[in-house]
Amino acid sequence: MASSADFACAGCGSATRTPFCSKCGAAAGPQTRQGARRGARPSDRIFTQTRGDIAALWPLLIAPFRHLRDVPPATRRVIALVSAAGILPLAVLTIFSGSALIEYWGLEFYFTLFWAGFFVAVYRTEGVRVQIALATFFFTGIIGMGALFLVLGLGLEALRAPLLGSQSILIAAPAFILFVGLFEEATKAAALFVMGRFLGTLPPLRVFVFYGLISGLSFGVYEGIKYQTELNVMALQETGDVASYYLTNVLRLTSLPFLHAVWTAIAAFLIWFGFRFPKRRLGFFTLAIAIPAVLHGLYDALSRFEPLWALLVAALSIAILSVYIASADDLQRDIAPLAEDAADVLL
Repeated sequence: MASSADFACAGCGSATRTPFCSKCGAAAGPQTRQGARRGARPSDRIFTQTRGDIAALWPLLIAPFRHLRDVPPATRRVIALVSAAGILPLAVLTIFSGSALIEYWGLEFYFTLFWAGFFVAVYRTEGVRVQIALATFFFTGIIGMGALFLVLGLGLEALRAPLLGSQSILIAAPAFILFVGLFEEATKAAALFVMGRFLGTLPPLRVFVFYGLISGLSFGVYEGIKYQTELNVMALQETGDVASYYLTNVLRLTSLPFLHAVWTAIAAFLIWFGFRFPKRRLGFFTLAIAIPAVLHGLYDALSRFEPLWALLVAALSIAILSVYIASADDLQRDIAPLAEDAADVLL
């Protein structure tokens, strides 16, 4: 075993037992750095010292690249994920420059992945099957949204527009609950009803709620594209308010998809109990649509009349979901030993 006297820092000459000096960071070796020539100009002395410092520290700078195989796989995945998260929007805008619609879709999917990753990290969703999550996402985005747009085009849009645009909150609020909240929450919940009916085995409550979050995110993505490429552009052309156009687009990428996810997750919580207790199914399914529809409709209506109250509705929605998720494991454990008929009586 070598002693400290066998190694000398290449930068400052200090004795060291490690590959790099703890005082200056240079690699250990028999050679010490030569000082600047006496009488040299200040600029020459700075250049000589800088060159010597770089030469001494270079082994330390490249050392991590010599040990890439020693990096744990989990750390590699984290590095890759962080790198992708940071560069993906730039890559989309660079590669698809000039294709505005593709760029909009790219950014929407980016924020969807961001929120999905956030939900996985925060809500501890062990047991989620990626293929089911993807099927839920595309079912809501393609089939659910397609059916909703069809209904709107067949006359619902023309019927609800005067009511939603009313200057009286007593008219607008019920209209938003009935014609916006009810229809949109039913659209987002459709994938959950299909899942519960045809999946075979009902997923754990927490996992089912996660699928609700994904369905809501999907709705937010497809709705966001429609607003950013059509409705918000029309508003910009009418008002010329660039700031409003920008800020509403940002909301369509961030908070609004999140709120859609929250409302659908609340529905998923109640739908799960509806499938778990068939004799109470109608009541649970009714609440699963009605509660999110009321929260959704009130938020939309109050956003027009009292934005601060709308913010409180959003906070209340998040609080309800947080309580549901926090109690999911305990509730599922408590009802597990109960027979179906006994549980039905208790509930």
